[in-house]
This record gives sequence, C-alpha cells and structure tokens, in this order.
Amino acid sequence: MSKYAIFCHSRENGIQLFHIVRCPWIPACAGMTDFLRDRQDCFAKARELADLMGYPPLKWKARFLLSQVYKTQGKPDTAKTELEEAVAVIQKMASKVSDAEVRATFLSSEPVQAVYRELQGL
Repeated sequence: MSKYAIFCHSRENGIQLFHIVRCPWIPACAGMTDFLRDRQDCFAKARELADLMGYPPLKWKARFLLSQVYKTQGKPDTAKTELEEAVAVIQKMASKVSDAEVRATFLSSEPVQAVYRELQGL
C-alpha cells in the first residue's frame, strides 16, 4: 500500500489546506465506502489545486494517491489513468534536471519507484 496520505484541514474562512505526508497505511477495505469517497474527493481536490498552482511534486503525488483510492474501489482503468498522468509529471520533472546523477537519484527514489511499480501492476 501507499506510504503517503493526504490530510485536508478546514479553516474558519472556508479555505481547505491539503498536505501530503508519509503514512504507513491507506485502508484497503472495500466496506469503507464513506472513507474512500471522502478520500477520493479530498485527493481529487488536491489534484485540482496542484494543477492550478502548477506545483509538480504535489501534482504527481496527488494523482498517485487518487489512483490508490480508485484501485481500492475496483476501478483499475481510472487508477491507471491517474498513474499514467503521475508518470508524465515525473518524467517532465526529471527532464528538467541537467545533472545526470541528481536525475537518476530522483528517478530511483522509493516514492517515484512506487508509482512505476503500481502502474506495472495494473
């Protein structure tokens, strides 16, 4: 399962903040539909905000997390689409790194490799 989770924080003024953090679990119980629906909404909003901000690390992480929810919900095609988009963002980020060693370190990092493994597994 994913090592990331996203937390949505509501504030008095109605603004929601989204934070992606390392987390040892994301529930895989199909009976937790409300939990998953909430997470789907939260991750989808995080993806939308990341796109508006143009912040690539959040863009690929939000898509990866959303793919995990779709996979758990039994929607492998939708999960695959999210993962393919995450990979595209990762590859674009890597292409902008001129130092080959730094680029290789990024691409071989565990979080990035988790995205590739998930995509291969679908």
